[in-house]
Amino acid sequence: VFGLDPELLALTPEPVAAVILLFPCTRGIYSARREQSRRLQESAAAGGLGEAASAAYHLEQVTSFGNACGTIAAVHALTNAEFVDGPMAVFREETAEQTPGERGRALLTTGHLKNESDQAAEHGSTQTSCPARDGAALDHHYCAFVPVMGRVVELDGTKIAPVDHGPVEGTFLEAVAQVVQRRWMSLEPERVDFSLMALSLIHI
Repeated sequence: VFGLDPELLALTPEPVAAVILLFPCTRGIYSARREQSRRLQESAAAGGLGEAASAAYHLEQVTSFGNACGTIAAVHALTNAEFVDGPMAVFREETAEQTPGERGRALLTTGHLKNESDQAAEHGSTQTSCPARDGAALDHHYCAFVPVMGRVVELDGTKIAPVDHGPVEGTFLEAVAQVVQRRWMSLEPERVDFSLMALSLIHI
């Protein structure tokens, strides 16, 4: 995604099945996250997450996974995309009845996903430095957005449940851009280290 202006959003191929956000872990953003977490816990306890949030496939970023929020965001995007098949579709089907915590632990041990991951890790294009699993906390975080029942749903493995950000107005990508500007970027207007990546279906 080249930018959040309408003409730049229009350059992204449609349809967009999911969007991944990278954002800075600032004091202002995490203060808002703590308040949101409190409200989520209250809503979950009262059974009031909403139909769309409850229908989304959500998994927990378990502690033993380490600094893996980018991987978790990608898994959230792929497991909630209708047109994705292969190993991720199999993983979702196998874990459909599990809790988010059980799904997160299964992600570490599922054989066919581990094989795919090992093959990718051995490819020459992926030979870059990588933060240690038990290393210091990083200063950016990933989350994903998916359309569910005509609504924008946020998926973050460090949150106890999906977050319903309201109805999709315009295209899904436009709706996500509005949510990101309102809920993230407005809290840190001087920061420029926000980034969006879209999962699009391209017919070849």
